[in-house]
Amino acid sequence: MLQVEDAELSLGELTFRSSKTPPVRLTPTEMKVLEVLMRNSWIVVSRDTLAERVWGYDILGDTNRVDVYVRRVRRKIEPNPREPHYLHTVRVAGYVFRVDQH
Repeated sequence: MLQVEDAELSLGELTFRSSKTPPVRLTPTEMKVLEVLMRNSWIVVSRDTLAERVWGYDILGDTNRVDVYVRRVRRKIEPNPREPHYLHTVRVAGYVFRVDQH
């Protein structure tokens, strides 16, 4: 179980829970993406680092796969995916998991 403030990721159950959304099931790949980001909460993780940790290889600039999976995760865990509460994009740098306080 990983917990960052009100967000919980159950690695064994592939489930994400929070005070803002009902529990949701994730695919194994979605869970890996979210696990990397939650284990490094408040730290910007580059697309290349995400690809390496999730898929085990350097994607050499092809970050489309990472972006697609981040969008899928965001649709499942965010109350409003257009205004993320948990999973934020940092332009040019990558993604960060942090809990907005508003």
